[in-house]
Amino acid sequence: MPADPVPVDSRVAHEVLEGVAERLPPGWKIMPIGGLGMMDVVPSPGQLTRDVDLVPLVLVDKEFRVPPARDVLALANALSNVVGMRKDETRVEAIVAVESGPVKVELIRGRNVQSGGYFVTRRVLEVAAGLSNPEGVVLRPPPEAMAFLKAWAAVDQDKLVEAQKDPNDFHRARAAAFRQDVSRVLVVLLGLGRRGHTAALKVMLDSCPENRAKRIRDVLREAGWDLP
Repeated sequence: MPADPVPVDSRVAHEVLEGVAERLPPGWKIMPIGGLGMMDVVPSPGQLTRDVDLVPLVLVDKEFRVPPARDVLALANALSNVVGMRKDETRVEAIVAVESGPVKVELIRGRNVQSGGYFVTRRVLEVAAGLSNPEGVVLRPPPEAMAFLKAWAAVDQDKLVEAQKDPNDFHRARAAAFRQDVSRVLVVLLGLGRRGHTAALKVMLDSCPENRAKRIRDVLREAGWDLP
């Protein structure tokens, strides 16, 4: 059995990102989200993440699309001998060896909007990719997209609390942490003299169902974001 994954700082996370980028099939791109995405948008000394979340993408008719599950699984197998895919195919996990120890990498596919559930939809990830800044094969999502994804995650945790699936207040605490991330992104933008690109937020909000968009708007507004 492999050792438990190590906590990941910015240096190790970017080392993993570079390693994944080198193994991408021709024409593929990779978009960092999650902890690594936050490290890029809100740099903080000593910041750690539990895993490296990456969204694989390909261009289809000039629009980004998440590849089929079998192709993402093949990429994971090229990265590691320790691989697993969720039954719903929303993500593929791989334990990648680096000098500091094993690192958990999640290749995020998202869920089909018709499938229900809490996880971020594939369409939202594809829209975020379209707003991203390309750096070679790496797509850097704008701060607005990162704030949106954190707000989505906060709503997911709220829904678990509302469904009484949180006996130990784990999801309540996670919701609070995601809300803090939403606020931290805005603080960085304000420090740069920006309020946030409302057009980008509108595109993101338009990419998800109306009831979800309303709840995400509430989270963003509570954090001080100006919305279209």
